[in-house]
Amino acid sequence: SEIPSIYPPMEVALRHKGIPIGEHRAHKIKLAEYDNRDLIIAMDDENLFLLDRIIAGDPEHKVHTLMEYTARPEHRIEDPWYSRRFDKCLDEIIQAADAS
Repeated sequence: SEIPSIYPPMEVALRHKGIPIGEHRAHKIKLAEYDNRDLIIAMDDENLFLLDRIIAGDPEHKVHTLMEYTARPEHRIEDPWYSRRFDKCLDEIIQAADAS
């Protein structure tokens, strides 16, 4: 099947920072995937809520937020779909990636 394209405003933000997009795309996790993963990263509280519903409470404690790995572990990355702040979102993702 064809990989869905990345959301255009995020593609612009990634290209602006010189970050290659590659082939991976986000997708809604399925319960069956939980057993095959060691770590599942959420960006915000909505992600955490939906993951909790899908995987029934994270019995193996695999779900974490990306910002847990920074000096601001309680911070959540706002969803740029709603805020339209794609560059800010990307800056926070880069900060978290650099911290881990």
